[in-house]
Amino acid sequence: MWGWVDSISLKVGDLDHVVVTRRGGVVVIDSKWRHEVTPHDAQDMARSALKAKLRVEAVARSLPHLKLVGGSTARHHISGVTPVVVIWGAAQHSLPDDAMLDGVAVVAGKQLVAWLQQLHGAEITKNEAVDLLDDLERFRTSTARSA
Repeated sequence: MWGWVDSISLKVGDLDHVVVTRRGGVVVIDSKWRHEVTPHDAQDMARSALKAKLRVEAVARSLPHLKLVGGSTARHHISGVTPVVVIWGAAQHSLPDDAMLDGVAVVAGKQLVAWLQQLHGAEITKNEAVDLLDDLERFRTSTARSA
């Protein structure tokens, strides 16, 4: 993992955490604290994670150095964004391994680092990571000021 940026406010919603990995691309984390997870909670969490993915893709389109694959003028291209719901609190202890909701991974907080380390996909170089993290941090600061 190269690094992450927390709490990016947007006009509509926010991004809890955006993680730049070495071999797993960009991961957007939607954190939830739960004592238990009901079927209704599960559907809401999956929907929330997919919205977070769309939000971070929109943010990426506005960054000067990086674009998701398909852009043409960026210095670096990132192949995609992986959404994940991370459950903290008592409910994390009852989650099965490899839990999925509507195609979105659901990971126990205690397993997050191991889950991130096992990702394999888009490799991000150190230079790409530094540029992306700097851009995300500037974006976060600018949206915090305008709020």
